[in-house]
Amino acid sequence: MLKFSDLFKSAPKTLDQAKATLASAQPALDSIAALFTAAGLELDTMLAAGPDSLKAHIAAIGAKDADVAAAQAKISEVEQKLSATVADLESAKAAHDALTATHAALCATVDFRPEAKDADGKPVEFSAAFKAHVAKEAALLLAKDGRPPVTHVSASKIERAQISRAAFDAMSPREQAAFCRAGGKINDETQK
Repeated sequence: MLKFSDLFKSAPKTLDQAKATLASAQPALDSIAALFTAAGLELDTMLAAGPDSLKAHIAAIGAKDADVAAAQAKISEVEQKLSATVADLESAKAAHDALTATHAALCATVDFRPEAKDADGKPVEFSAAFKAHVAKEAALLLAKDGRPPVTHVSASKIERAQISRAAFDAMSPREQAAFCRAGGKINDETQK
């Protein structure tokens, strides 16, 4: 068992011995003071507050470490979402580029120029250019087979009123079919 008198056996007995002991301990004390200063702590204040103040400070640092860890986890989550969004954006850009290339190839195939204007100065629509292309290709195919070109009859040009049987019979089969599709009626009473 340790006795009170044993504590003082190695203690300095004279002032010179105490100064020598302090001089040898001074670098260690300065090192501890530097650590506290670097950590933003006041060594004298901590010593005056007692041993629990250092424990409380360490607990507060631990809580801040948990906050930092949570913030780093949130940053990692946001970085992952950002990476996924960038990947989606790059994928969408690649799809857009592919569609643009396909559109350019299709426009070149049907000889469509987006900046072209019609007779009224309005922009030409792709559907009109496509229809013209199809009509031109159809005419070429018919000519290759030795057939006459097809005349296009618009349903809007055919009156939706009733016409006589003689007028209907005077129409070409294509015009007759277009007339019927447009809702035209044949008036048989005019022949009586």
